[in-house]
Amino acid sequence: MVPRKAILIFIFCCIGARWASGQDPEFSQFFNSPLYTNPAFAGVGEGPRFTAIYRNQWAGLGTAYTTFAASYDQNFEVLNGGIGLLLSSDRQADGLLTSNSISGIYSYQLNVSRDFGLKAAAQVCFAQKRIDAAQLIFSDNINPDNGIIIPGISVDFPDKQTKGMFDVGGGVLFFTRNFYAGISVKHVTSPNESFISSQTSPLPLRLSGNIGIELHSKKAANTAIYFSPNMLFVQQAAFKQLNAGAILGIGVFYGGLYFRSAFQNNDAFILMGGLQRGIFKFGYSFDAPVSDLQSSGGTHELSLVFNFHDSEKIQHKRNTKRFMDCPEIF
Repeated sequence: MVPRKAILIFIFCCIGARWASGQDPEFSQFFNSPLYTNPAFAGVGEGPRFTAIYRNQWAGLGTAYTTFAASYDQNFEVLNGGIGLLLSSDRQADGLLTSNSISGIYSYQLNVSRDFGLKAAAQVCFAQKRIDAAQLIFSDNINPDNGIIIPGISVDFPDKQTKGMFDVGGGVLFFTRNFYAGISVKHVTSPNESFISSQTSPLPLRLSGNIGIELHSKKAANTAIYFSPNMLFVQQAAFKQLNAGAILGIGVFYGGLYFRSAFQNNDAFILMGGLQRGIFKFGYSFDAPVSDLQSSGGTHELSLVFNFHDSEKIQHKRNTKRFMDCPEIF
């Protein structure tokens, strides 16, 4: 007979590859969730910026895997840098496992020259994970005589249904008005995320690097045109992922094509489009799988950005020595 604890481990390993491998959720529109991508993006614009992004992964399964993130950031001259607030929520297996977090960020800016800037950021985070016991059924929840499910929590259930933990991270960003490159690290303390008091399950260190360039047309007098190739690399434990592609913007509209690879296998093509006018930016993307997950229904993502760095009130500060623009894609 298979031990009950083995059954428990098997069930939890099957509820989602992301959780089983200790992998953080990732966004296809990483440039529309800048603080999630790299905390050093906090305060790259003089005015306040608000972002929100929602991801429904493998839509053919309903809402089995959904992730939401929202952020605020702003540069403060008196602090010689920016501050940021990041909220995120991840639901797996229709809420069987829920992870929520809140992060505070400070980024220090050093203007190396009028054309080159450097930002270094520190991030402090509190996260909470929760298991919905009502969705799990074990052998002692089933009446052996008639198969009727007996309500209640199994004796094999972990002794904790919620787990809170503190975490720290950081990032560095190099940028000019048309180029950026950054690296970031999360889970520096490798916090224990185990729901079983007698066991330790450290959250693996997450390393990422992103780089890109933004080219503007000098011939477009009345219509803004830009082209921005960029990529993001992520590694967490044995997991590796590379997103590479480009965005073309014409007037208020933009579109892009990316390809995501997990190195061991090609994952998906990412089609995206949106509009950007003044302080407002909206984006939509669809991940079309090319792996064995082609029957999953793909992944939908929606993003919304309000960037007051583009407001007329802020324009007069852009030429000061203490502040320098980052590429508009962020």
